[in-house]
Amino acid sequence: KRGRSAVNLGGSIYDPLRRRCDETGVEIHTSAEARQLVCDESGKIIGVRALQLPPDSDAYHEHRKCKSRGNAMKAVYPFFLPGAKVVHAWAERLLGRAKQIEEQDRVWVSFGAKKGVCLSAGGFIFNRQMVRHHCPEFRPGMPLGTPADNGAGIRLGESVGGKTAHMDRATAWRFINPPKAWSRGIVVDGTGARFVNESTYGATIGEAIVRQAGGSAWMILDDDLVRQAWRQIWPTKVLPFQWQLGALNMLFGKKKFRSIEAVCSHYGFDEIVLRSTLRAQSAAVQSGETDSFGKPASDLHELKLPLHIIDVSLGARLLPCTVLTMGGLIVNEETGQVKDDDGNDIGGLYAAGRTAVGIPSWLYMSGLSIADCIFSGLRVADHISREG
Repeated sequence: KRGRSAVNLGGSIYDPLRRRCDETGVEIHTSAEARQLVCDESGKIIGVRALQLPPDSDAYHEHRKCKSRGNAMKAVYPFFLPGAKVVHAWAERLLGRAKQIEEQDRVWVSFGAKKGVCLSAGGFIFNRQMVRHHCPEFRPGMPLGTPADNGAGIRLGESVGGKTAHMDRATAWRFINPPKAWSRGIVVDGTGARFVNESTYGATIGEAIVRQAGGSAWMILDDDLVRQAWRQIWPTKVLPFQWQLGALNMLFGKKKFRSIEAVCSHYGFDEIVLRSTLRAQSAAVQSGETDSFGKPASDLHELKLPLHIIDVSLGARLLPCTVLTMGGLIVNEETGQVKDDDGNDIGGLYAAGRTAVGIPSWLYMSGLSIADCIFSGLRVADHISREG
């Protein structure tokens, strides 16, 4: 049975939780960065030490204003839009001021934990040094998350002996549908060879671009597919960001070539390989069957000159490929407790969400990260409540 389509944004999940915390008297400490875990003589975690701006101080309010405005400017005005350098430079000034306030006005505070500490601080996609060390092949992609996805939670767990896994795993989202016409074209690597079923899920295509094509790939269309694509990205048919990116690339990111020789000369493809790729595509269309990559006959299209090329590489400037990290702390799958190098549970220490290894750590699908975060958070709460 077909389920209902999901609607609404993250606030529909967060806002009710925040209201419930306020109603039940849960203390929330903002502008506080956990920097150290505190343990007793047995090694059990009994609290955290944090650097915090004094609540309701002038520094606290100025910091929140600078940080929220700076992050919002970078979020709503992506780097590929005209004038982005100016907007992002302004945003960096605001964030720089926020950083200055942190260095000048934060004070050390301590929080005791009677039953445990749960690390749930996201992944590390915004920590470019960690990305370079653990999964460098994903670095050209556009980081997806918030600046707080800096690996702090993972590193806190490691500081008391927590073991990590899958730190080389990330998910890259190369969505080329909508418009559906794009997925009926072909995607080739630096030699001109196909390597993926273009009609599959965006994370599958992104994974193939990284693992099989070295991060570089190009989409090949023809006049017929371009016309179809324009009709399919009409604003009333797709979400705003989908038609905006589609139109941007159709207008400014697409290059047209009247010969295969010209394509190969411009991109450095092997002419023999590209011609073989196009012949195989034509043969698959004429056979009327699913092709060797598993692409159904209904999604196949015989490409004819002139050819149109769009860069769909991991680092394509006009068509961002978003990336987030999937590795984290190893946890007991029954309790959510962090494990050490010997496979033993660390007393009083838990992890959830992208700070921990979880369901999406090996294969990601849309929405799986928030689903895993909710599940793993509830798992921790359940164990703590049963422990007394």
